[in-house]
Amino acid sequence: MVNDISEINKSALENPLGFVLSSEEEYRKRIGEIAELAVMRQGLKIILLAGPSASGKTTSSLILRECLSGLGMPTETVSLDDFYKTQEKMPRDEYGMLDFESVHSLETEEITEALRQLLERNEAEVPIFNFKEKRRSENMRKIKLPKNGAVIVEGLHALNPVITEGLPEDKILKLYVSVAANITYGGENLLSSRDIRLIRRISRDMLYRNSPPENSLSLWSSVVRGEDKYLCPYKGSADYELCSFHNYELCVFKSIMYEELSRLPASVENRKTVDAILYAMDKAVELSPNTVPEDSLMREFMRGGKYKL
Repeated sequence: MVNDISEINKSALENPLGFVLSSEEEYRKRIGEIAELAVMRQGLKIILLAGPSASGKTTSSLILRECLSGLGMPTETVSLDDFYKTQEKMPRDEYGMLDFESVHSLETEEITEALRQLLERNEAEVPIFNFKEKRRSENMRKIKLPKNGAVIVEGLHALNPVITEGLPEDKILKLYVSVAANITYGGENLLSSRDIRLIRRISRDMLYRNSPPENSLSLWSSVVRGEDKYLCPYKGSADYELCSFHNYELCVFKSIMYEELSRLPASVENRKTVDAILYAMDKAVELSPNTVPEDSLMREFMRGGKYKL
């Protein structure tokens, strides 16, 4: 995997579109290999896909669904985010703040019951959460699986045993998706995998949630604490791990958010990380988002795209 800025720049300058497409092809190949292994599992009904914030869980689940369907296993997707509690019922952390990262911010019993119904009857109703209004929609979504079908359940807490308590392990496959690469320069680590995910999250929040970088940066420490507490302990239970790093992504994010980050005040939270991101971007070639295919995972963090997220 090319993750040194010098090598990234060389590829981006020589053949920008080819560089992007080769990274896309490699990621889909990895998902395709997991899909082939999944269809070999007799009686498989539930695929649990977990990962930290901005790892690309949603798009990965949709690409996996396409691969599985192409191999003769019709598949539906369910997001655990749709099971969020209303703010009045949300737990609070040790600082008295609403704890959106806790597994108990979800209606866990409702999730388990929906999965049980899918196992026993091949159908269930799941809620639809409206994040703009911060409440559930009045309508429910009905899922109906064919006899040989499966459901992909994606979310931060998908590997938490609270979600699958009492469900048969032989009908479940567990997948962990994250960024498992640093960005380097001459042997020096410039950006960690968490820094890369923060860049993705800032971009997504700016473009899709009308939230400025300051907000994403102020929440990041809480997000990371939540991952360490509620996700990392269960990472080892995954059957497969999938790295979602795309070699070209820093070059594209430079064109999207460099100016915004440059204008941040010295007092902004996580200032050292911002400086590290700007330092790395200064060394990176800039690529236009127009080089990114519509069906790319990276579209989860930039405008446009094939998938409705």
